Amino acid sequence: MNYMKKQITLNVFINLWQKAEGLAFCMILFSFIAGSTGVYGKTVVINEIAPSNSTLPNLDNNGKSDDWIELYNTTSSAINLSGYFLSDNATDLKKFKFPNVSIPANGYLIVWAVGETLQGGIQAPFKLSSEGETVYLSNSASQIIDKVTFGFGTGDMSYSRLPDGADTFVWQSFTQKATNSNGTVDDYKYNLNTNGIVINEYSPLNTSIADQDGEFDDWIELYNNSSSSVSLLGYYLSDNTSNPRLWAFPDTSIAPGGYIIVWADNDDDIGQAGLHAHFQLSSKGESLLLTNQTTVIGRTSYDSAFSNKSYARLPNGKGEYALQAPSFNVSNGNSSFTENLTTAGLVINEIVADNQTVKTEQSSGTYEDYIELFNNSASQINLSNYYVSDDPSNPSKWPIPDGTIIPAGGYLIVWADENVDAYTDNKYTHASFRLDANGETVLLTNGTKIIDKVTYGHANADLGYSRVPNGVGNFYWQAATFRSTNGTTIPVSEEIITDTPEQEFVVSHNRNNQLLTVSLGNDETKKITVYSITAAVQYSGVINGSISIPTSDWKNGVYLISIGNKEKVKKVVILK
Repeated sequence: MNYMKKQITLNVFINLWQKAEGLAFCMILFSFIAGSTGVYGKTVVINEIAPSNSTLPNLDNNGKSDDWIELYNTTSSAINLSGYFLSDNATDLKKFKFPNVSIPANGYLIVWAVGETLQGGIQAPFKLSSEGETVYLSNSASQIIDKVTFGFGTGDMSYSRLPDGADTFVWQSFTQKATNSNGTVDDYKYNLNTNGIVINEYSPLNTSIADQDGEFDDWIELYNNSSSSVSLLGYYLSDNTSNPRLWAFPDTSIAPGGYIIVWADNDDDIGQAGLHAHFQLSSKGESLLLTNQTTVIGRTSYDSAFSNKSYARLPNGKGEYALQAPSFNVSNGNSSFTENLTTAGLVINEIVADNQTVKTEQSSGTYEDYIELFNNSASQINLSNYYVSDDPSNPSKWPIPDGTIIPAGGYLIVWADENVDAYTDNKYTHASFRLDANGETVLLTNGTKIIDKVTYGHANADLGYSRVPNGVGNFYWQAATFRSTNGTTIPVSEEIITDTPEQEFVVSHNRNNQLLTVSLGNDETKKITVYSITAAVQYSGVINGSISIPTSDWKNGVYLISIGNKEKVKKVVILK
């Protein structure tokens, strides 16, 4: 963090003096010293954020070193957090709803950012990015009570108010549930909005669009959302979070509503036509930054690259990034569509992009990939004029057959098998496209609005990318459920899916030596049977207290472990 921080010294107060005079400065100074009042009179604030924790254990999650967020009560009375929400997504402020819990007067509360829906403790179903993001605290009316944008963190440092509840942030050593101490200030500020210049589209594995020299290099598209021409002098692009000002724009401007292409080809020779940054985009994923002077105004990350696909804002210039066919220098997707993403009605509930043994399509008897829709509402929905697509540039790619009805709390399976002439009813139908097991974006639209949009990565055999809890939650990889309720506890990003008190025994899978270890916690001798997801016996033997079973020749997937005559049963996911 040395590249972007400086020790807090008298310079901090000089900077404050330059921004406020007289009595105003005295009030700021008093707040800095005493810390007795919250930010702009706020009663509960986000006080400390640890986006890269490797030392403090989360005892409610088997002692794992999860990231965490600390809230602080700036008042002299306890505050109940029922009706409060925490999120890392401005378009989904209600990712985590606080249980019936209170923060004591001038006290603290820790929320663990575990990235899963777990029972017990105060644990949010999202993780924090060590490359920076924004955390939001809101109420039941979706009013933002507090928000904090942090930058690029390093291990075991937190982004903290100094002093507690104040308006100055520093990077410091952890002070979880204790008074924040001295730290270092970012040299970079963050103003991540879409009002001006944005990273609008980028293609990390371009093989179809040539630059001025006929070369198929990676490219980045900027878009001007404002009503005025903007000079790009003082603007920078980078793929290095340690150096946000890696490549500087020359003296050029971008018109209102205009586009500009930067070729990321590590070739900025003088005299070459067009704009050429001296870095390339990684096919394995990385982050992209857009900086104006010392303010980071754009930031996006991707996990992998796809040939002839781009990551593009949908709607153009404003929305979240989705995979699409490259639009290059023109509006992304279909500009007539607006986003209205909500889980109140019809949603994409599960995606299975590599169906090997989950379920066969009813007419052909073959294992086809599928998209499961779910009706969260209390009334049936007529799906006439609804569409499903795997192409953000064509949201109306495939129309759901007119007259298809999905009942309240019901499911519809859309087989992605390109067999549109196959039998269709109110349970099953057939799309005109197939799913990509390497990942893509699936959209659900109703003609003018995108009502759901899901981007998934590489799919393992027989795993579903599923909402947890069913119909309303975030997406996780888990055992596919096919027209039934998705899991409600630990998704398959963990080894163990289910574990009830009456069935307690310990299961772990070591991916390095490919051993599945089962421990009963006693010296009993019992029969042990491991079944595949198709109910075939994968292993049968005897366990005397504990056993290690080789799995090197097993397929990735979900397995069922039975002890005795199914006296104790547990599911496990084998991922190599």
